[in-house]
Amino acid sequence: MKTHSYEKILNKFNINYTEDLFYFKSCCIDDKKNIIMGWKIHISSDILSSNYLCETIIRYCKINSLNFKILKNSEILLNSLSKKSRQEQLGKFITIYFNSKKSFINNIENIYILIDSKKANGPYIYTDKRYKDSKVIYYRFGAIYPRILLNEFGDPYFYYKKNKILLNSENYYKVFEKDKKLLMSCF
Repeated sequence: MKTHSYEKILNKFNINYTEDLFYFKSCCIDDKKNIIMGWKIHISSDILSSNYLCETIIRYCKINSLNFKILKNSEILLNSLSKKSRQEQLGKFITIYFNSKKSFINNIENIYILIDSKKANGPYIYTDKRYKDSKVIYYRFGAIYPRILLNEFGDPYFYYKKNKILLNSENYYKVFEKDKKLLMSCF
């Protein structure tokens, strides 16, 4: 299979990425990087749906000034779909960030309406809650732009609600269990 980059689609919508991370291109449209925690949407995709979802979601994010990150290319997406992928990364193709609960609620429904379910398919994202009957839209409350620090052992951590959270999957997801009531009250 030929690897293709999603950069052509970013260029088509005149979106410059602000960070070129190892697996992702991070695109900051509204330049609000002071949000440590908040609502996010993960768009799941298989290889066949990736170009459709990439173009649809990037266009939407551009029009609505939403920050997002996207996997760099189809090879990385394919690897993220394999059994070798870490469970917390499995299937996450595009992540969209929101600066408020209101923005999240308004946009998730619009994205749900926008995506043609006949053209979109993706794996289940185990770390998130599925939105309605969508095969590709998942959401949760979590870290957006955490200020990462290192403890005396060199382990990364950040603060949330005055609690020190180590960045390992066990501790990371436990802290958000307290926010389940908040999560469920949205819909």
